[in-house]
Amino acid sequence: MLDTDFRKKYPADLELGQELDDTARVWKVYRDEAIQHDDGMLQAWNNTINILLTFSGLFSAAVTAFVVESYQFLQSSSVVRDSASDPLAVRAAIRSFSTSKSQPSSAAPSAHPSSPALIINGLWFTSLFLSLAAAFLCILIKQWLDEYTVRTRASSQNPKHWSRRRAFYFRALDDWGVAGIISALPLLLHAALFLFFAGMVVLLWSLSKALAAWLSGMGGLLLLLYGTSLCLPIWNDACPFATPLLKQLGRSWVLFCTWLFDGIAAVTMYAWVQWCYSVLLQVRSMYSRLTGTSTP
Repeated sequence: MLDTDFRKKYPADLELGQELDDTARVWKVYRDEAIQHDDGMLQAWNNTINILLTFSGLFSAAVTAFVVESYQFLQSSSVVRDSASDPLAVRAAIRSFSTSKSQPSSAAPSAHPSSPALIINGLWFTSLFLSLAAAFLCILIKQWLDEYTVRTRASSQNPKHWSRRRAFYFRALDDWGVAGIISALPLLLHAALFLFFAGMVVLLWSLSKALAAWLSGMGGLLLLLYGTSLCLPIWNDACPFATPLLKQLGRSWVLFCTWLFDGIAAVTMYAWVQWCYSVLLQVRSMYSRLTGTSTP
């Protein structure tokens, strides 16, 4: 039944020797299979990018709410406003970092921000930057994928011309590492999330060591689960925790090992040739001394 449907959809070439002509059956089969493959690949990539864009937008908004309050403490203490009427509790929490408990209330304000304030702002600003960078790259990659679709789906002279054009652009996707770039995008958001958690731990450490320890424990557990989910698929191919990033890392690891082994082999071969040459020179020198003849 399947064979009959295939023959109806793709009639055989009329004559022998026409199997690779411009309108041959093989190019029509390739075109349909390539379109089906590209549709699945592009849909998966676009779904991943859409999820990353959504998370990046929500996460950036959350981090911005903290950064708006924390950046003020990078300035002189004299510019800090009274926050008695401010409903945001984080303002009072961060202000406690900029005021030393050991100083009396009548002491002059410090002209420099405190070290915890610098650390918190450094972590949170870096987190915000990584989140926005991930969103920017997602938008840029969506444009790449749209352009790939336009190039490959454009009308062509014949099925053979379409197949060659599609193979050219598809090979370029692999040569330029587009799949690897898309797979690495979540790493930016992962790093941004952990940096934000680190800033929260620093913020809480001087306010309540118990809360800071509790948050550190939860963050450490999350980091442990994250690392475990990355490592398990390496040891077990059937593990369902595999991600496209692991596949790209595996390919990169294979390429690195190949380059490393080739380099070691080349260095070893060079050292062996040098040793053989030195042994040959010693043998010739000994032969010359024994025979009393000189060698060039």
